[in-house]
Parts: sequence; structure tokens; C-alpha cells
Amino acid sequence: MRTTLLLFLTCLSVFASAQTTPLPDPGARALELAWMRSKEKPGVVKKNDWVEIGFKLNQEIRKHIDDYLEKRGVPKQINPFDPNDLDVLFRFYPPDGAESEDRIGFYYREYERNFSSSNPDEWNHIEKPTQFQIRGRLTPQIVGDWRVEARVIALGDTLYTNQTRFTVIDSDLHGFAEVGESKRFMVRDGETFFPVGQNLPWPSCHKDFDLKCQLIKCAGSEAWCHSKIMGPYGFKVYEDEMTALAASGADYFRMLIAPWNLEIEFEELNNYYDRMHCAWETDRILDKAQELGLSIHFNLQVHYPLENPNPYGMLQWDYGDLPCYPWDEPYCYADELNLANPIDFLNSEEAKKHYKNRLRYLIARYGHSTAIGVMELFSESNNIGTGPDVNEECQLVNNGKAPAYATNDLLPIAISKWQDEMTTYIKEELNHTQHPLSVSFTGLPDFRRGDQSFYHPNVDIACWNDYTPLITKFSRTSKIVHNFQDKRQREKISNIDPPAIGKPMMLSETGPGIAEIEHCDNDMRWIKAAWLTTFSGMASTPINWSNDHNPELWEHLGRIKQFVAGVPFDSEFWESQIDERKDLKAEVVALSSRKGEKRALGAVHNATVNFYTQRKSDNTICGNLDVLGNLLPDVYRTAETISPEKGSRRIGLSSMGPLTKYTIEWIDPQTLKVIKTDEQAANLNGRLFLEFPKMEANGFPLVLFKVYKTRQQGFATK
Repeated sequence: MRTTLLLFLTCLSVFASAQTTPLPDPGARALELAWMRSKEKPGVVKKNDWVEIGFKLNQEIRKHIDDYLEKRGVPKQINPFDPNDLDVLFRFYPPDGAESEDRIGFYYREYERNFSSSNPDEWNHIEKPTQFQIRGRLTPQIVGDWRVEARVIALGDTLYTNQTRFTVIDSDLHGFAEVGESKRFMVRDGETFFPVGQNLPWPSCHKDFDLKCQLIKCAGSEAWCHSKIMGPYGFKVYEDEMTALAASGADYFRMLIAPWNLEIEFEELNNYYDRMHCAWETDRILDKAQELGLSIHFNLQVHYPLENPNPYGMLQWDYGDLPCYPWDEPYCYADELNLANPIDFLNSEEAKKHYKNRLRYLIARYGHSTAIGVMELFSESNNIGTGPDVNEECQLVNNGKAPAYATNDLLPIAISKWQDEMTTYIKEELNHTQHPLSVSFTGLPDFRRGDQSFYHPNVDIACWNDYTPLITKFSRTSKIVHNFQDKRQREKISNIDPPAIGKPMMLSETGPGIAEIEHCDNDMRWIKAAWLTTFSGMASTPINWSNDHNPELWEHLGRIKQFVAGVPFDSEFWESQIDERKDLKAEVVALSSRKGEKRALGAVHNATVNFYTQRKSDNTICGNLDVLGNLLPDVYRTAETISPEKGSRRIGLSSMGPLTKYTIEWIDPQTLKVIKTDEQAANLNGRLFLEFPKMEANGFPLVLFKVYKTRQQGFATK
């Protein structure tokens, strides 16, 4: 091995002495280093675009890798996905003596989508051989001349490549998002970044979006299709959906790595070779997002593999092995490490070691991308360990209800510690600080039982999912955000009245909570969530889970983007406020500035126009919809026309300038046209009452407003 190493280094030395920069395209000559991106003009990279360097390993190392991948069982095998066997580091040197930037190399396979067969079920991914199977990526943010070298440690031997150079030129591409000074919103390139978007949960070949999907087995139901990983056409359809989302005017979507399409590790522990086409498709999604000007809320793993069994019936992709389900294949961590329960996964040092390898690969491959707005560690982490009981025929028992994770007092603490360790690994050991890092919960973490995940120092953004069906959901959300942001410490700590968080919050999922509502209300719940929660103090619009194949509805997102465009939420420290009418039939949800000129924007909500009063038809199941029973007060059971009232039923904004005269623009959310303009002074206590336009019982339940001091002569943005 040492002789081979000496010969290899000698060859590199000869190669380096003859090498000119920049490196040519890899198709021109077989070189140890090659440009894999920026091929149009090799050696020239735009600022905030990314460069990819390929590295060709020597023949001996490639043989040891093949020994492992082909399971030959011979000595000195190299697992290219295990840094203990093969560790590649690309070191990028910026101009002007700035500190170098290190990026981890990763093993790569090239593919193309194959639609040549007349049978759509035979469409597949075809590998395109490449000699450059080790790659490194960087998004440079400094203009000037750079140089790069690679270091390879293979089975303890260290090899170095030659150095090469490239030039970074200026561009108008956006950089990475980051948490702003306010600790409530994000910024990007020095300006407030307020994402407006939708959950496009994962690639799926959905026939509502593309009729060709009707020809493909399991299309649209890939999660329930036994052990089959989704074929290439579903990824093409996903790109079409992304295109439609961008065309609507939205700029953000949430995507989760799921085991039937994008996951690299499910069947085999610490070996991603057979799933490299999934990683290749993720590359394509990131490229497409950058092309479309979209940012991704990038969830690194869906929670189903750590549920035992999965309550949604995705039994092929959950934790255990069910004898009653012949296609069930257990999660590799449960199977290969003999870990009986998900809590054992959380506590096992061996499992954590392998999981960190997986995170390392994901960061190495995708961490360069400015198309990623926020990285999210794990979806609905408090669902780890849950799952309904099933009988010998795999029928759900206990009415199909999954036991709450809090029934095991050890789980909240284990989840909290695991997330702290993994986020610390990403931020401090991998030194990946380019993206804000978030954790995700369904509902709020159980602080009282020891889950401190929102407060971990390497968690930048707190995300939670809200499927509460109550009509008071929107004012409730604003109250929760306000409680988290209130710096006054409270003596009695509860899940909805916690210590101050000092971090932005995002509603990473929201939905009607009950299937009958979603299918019966003419999308009223989706529309209200999109608009009203925008003004809740969250760092983005709420990210609706439903209607992920409905571009017509996404036009609301485009209008929301227009409505908030240019508002400096971060620099002026905008906060949420609500006001509910005494009879609960109407409410105000708004954001108001706390720095600079007092301004506000928000909506008045007619709560009597709701999922109950907007049922599609009295001749269907929707006609008898009463999903909340006694929880649905009588005031919400009949749609009413709502007009401004005097006395105790007046609603308005607080904390405005005392006795200051304000202009109020009333705006139609369906057209963004100004309906009317008022001028009114706040009272001595700084309360500004809102004389909103009448909202008809059979009309749209929202009216928007913008408020600014009359002397400002307009709701100016910076």
C-alpha cells in the first residue's frame, strides 16, 4: 500500500507541474480533478451560484470500494459512505487571504430518466458511468480568484490532489437566509426574507396534476405501494408542480425526505449505493428550485420510519417487522442493530454514529444550496415511538388511536437529548452554519416532561404543526407566538405559556385537522389559514399541508406575497396583535411595527363564515357535518353579515400613537384592490378602532387593511 501511495503521489506531482488552470471539462481528458459544474465556462463561477469539483480516485482505492459494494468479503474493503473508510475534504481558499472553507466530499452516481418503454411501469433510472465518483461542492460568496485542493484519507493513508484555481464573478443571485436581528424573522442579503408558500410534501405522480400518472401503477399512492421506490415520472411531475407554484407568485415550499422517493438509507445501514438515484433526484429538485426562484423548507427525514407501526398504514416504511404484513421490511436501524423500540434508536450510541454518517452525507451533498431556506432535522419529532396496536390480521385496535408519546415519560427527554446531539453535530462538528436549522413538532413540545428541543443552542428556528379544528385557531396561534416571544418570565410554566424563546417560529404544517372539514368546506379553511396566520408573528406564512396539487388555490399565496412585499419585518421588529369581538363573531389579526413609524397590516375575519356554514351540499355527508359537536358554539353555526359596531363590540388595534391621525386602506384579498380609505385618530390610550367594510354572510370572510400615519402619505416600504 505504501509503494502504491508513493507512486500515486509521484504521478500527482508530475500532473500538477503540467496542469494549467482552470481545469478542462472531464470529457476532454481523464484528469484527477475536473469541473463538474460551470461547464459552459470552466473556471468561472457566479457569486451565490455553486461550483462542483470531481475527483478521480486511483485504481487501487476503486477496487477496494468495488469489493465493498459487491459484497466480496475480502480484506481492506472501503465503504465510500463511511468516513472511517474514506474521508474526502475539499479545501477552498478565497481571495485576499480570507479564511479557507472546508467542504466534505461525497460519493456520487450519475443517472438519467428513462421513459423509452411503451409500458410506463418500466420507466426507470439508468446510470451514466463516470470516473469522477467523488465530488465536492461550494457556493462562493466572495468575488475574486479562488483555489482548491482535495485531501483523501483511504484506510488510514492520506493522499493529496493538485491545486487548481477558479474565478468568482458578481451576480444578482440571492445568498443564504439567516435569522435576523429581531430574532423573529429571517433576512437574506440584508433584507427581510418572509417566505410565502405551501407544503409540497414529496415527489408524487398525482393524476390530478398529470393524466399520464393514471397509466402508472401506484401513482399517487407510492407510500402504500409495498417496497417499490417511486419511478422517474413522479419526479418530473414534481418539477411541474414546483413550476406552477412559482408561477402563482409564491416563493417557498416544504419538502420532506421520505423512504419511498428521496431517502438514501432505509433497507441497508450505512450503505446508500442502491439509493443513489434518490440523491440524484434531490439534486435535480434543488437545481429546479434555484432556477424558479423558490426556496425549500428542507426536512431531512419524515417521522414514519420511527413509528411502530405507522398509524397512516405505511407499514412498509415504518420501524418494525409485522408478521401479518408480508411486504413489511423493517427500518435498517431496527433490523441490523437489533433495536426493539424507537426509544432504543434514540439512546443507542451505535445508531447515533450511523445516523450522523447519514447527516454528514446529506450536508456534504446538499449543504451548498442557496435554494434551501431552512433545514429541518426531523418531522414531527414527538411522533417518534407512537403507533397504534394491530392484531394478527394487521387490523387496528383501540379504535385506531396511537398512544401519545407522553405515555412513556422517558421519550420526551430522549427526543430532546437526541435532537440536541444531532443539531450540535451539524453546527459544531460538521461546521455547517450556512442554513438556519429547525426542529419540528406536531403541536408543541412537552416542556413539562423534559423536552427542551426549542431551546437547544444550535436550533435556530422553532417549527410546529397545527391541525386544531377550532374556529378560534387563528387568534389562538397569535397568542401562542406572542407568549413565546414575550421576554417576561412567568412563574407557572406550561406548554403554551413557556419561557421566552428568542427565536423565530414557523408553522411548518397546518390543516383543518379533520378530514370531513377538508373535503366539505370549499377550501375555506385553507384560505383562512394562509391569510390570517400570515399576521400571527410567525417568520413566514403558514405552510398548508392540504391542496398540494391545486395551483388555482395557490393564487392566494401570490397575493399574500404582493401584500407583504418590501415590509421590513425584521428591522422594525413587527409584532402580532389580536382583538376579538365580544360575541366572538369577528376578530382582528394584525402585525404592527415597534420601531420607526407606527404602521400595521392585517385582516378582519368574519368567523361565522366557516367550515360548518360553508358546506358544499346539504345532499351529501357534508350536509350533516358537525365534527366538533358541543365544541362548536352556536354563534358559529349560522353565517351572518358582519358590520362595524359601536360600544363593547368595537374592534381595533392597540399600542398605536395616542391621538395620532391614521389612514386606513381597506383592501379586497381576492383582487388586492383598495375598497375604501378612512382617516381616524387613535384615542388617548393609543387604541385605533377599525370601521371595516361590511362582510356579507354569503361573501368572502376576510377584508385586509394597511394602517399608516396620515402625514406619511402612504404605507411606504423600505
